Amino acid sequence: MSACFVLPVADSLEDIFETLKHTALIQRSGGGTGFSFSSLRPKGDLLHSTGGKASGPVAFMKIFDQTTEYIKQGGKRRRANMGILRVDHPDIQEFIHAKIDGTSLRNFNISVGVTDRFLEAVRHDGDFDLIHTLTKRPTARVKAKSLLQDIADAAWQSGDPGLLLLDTINRANPTPGLGDLEAINSYGEIPLLPHESCNLGSLNLPHFLASDAHGPFMHWGKLQRAVHQAVRFLDNLIEINHFPTAAIEKSDWGSWDWRKCSYG
Repeated sequence: MSACFVLPVADSLEDIFETLKHTALIQRSGGGTGFSFSSLRPKGDLLHSTGGKASGPVAFMKIFDQTTEYIKQGGKRRRANMGILRVDHPDIQEFIHAKIDGTSLRNFNISVGVTDRFLEAVRHDGDFDLIHTLTKRPTARVKAKSLLQDIADAAWQSGDPGLLLLDTINRANPTPGLGDLEAINSYGEIPLLPHESCNLGSLNLPHFLASDAHGPFMHWGKLQRAVHQAVRFLDNLIEINHFPTAAIEKSDWGSWDWRKCSYG
């Protein structure tokens, strides 16, 4: 009964395809999926286990995209993905332009995960380091304004990428003890931790408008009752839901240590 999920993508072939399996299970039931590909090593990086070279995040995103393409052919509901890559990833330029041709990653929305450090570099017209995902050492230095201009140009041409303000969402993270927020659901409504699902509901505010001799007004009491009923309904949904994977069920039900949660 949940529509949106975030899954982790770790830097090993086994983990990547385990996530792909979970993606297929989620999308088979009509769910959408969000991912951060920022942990994947850059394209061309040496693989010590095989002597080969890494494919990079965008190549693996295309595999996820094709999986979604085949699954959606068997269902009525449109499946969708959200792909995130940090602005300091060495493959950020390839990611920014990944949808420019109008045919690639058609089942993905994509967003660049930007940091306060990057925005400060833009503000001061400074340089910005791209950081290797494993060594944490700089691989290149770019002009921050130029990189932001590339993002804007690509978004103008294709509608993607968007921007995800990573430091901003983590300042508002209600459960920082459970981890950092790195990704959002497929249409960007809410940031989620790995294996979390979101249960979305909405209220049509015009239905709570009324009018009298003094003109239109908001019927606050009616809205309050509807909000309380809706929240109770969504909470009940968690109780009866059938989750697509054991990890998601555990995340929604059993893994929370409330002592680590903060609602300040």
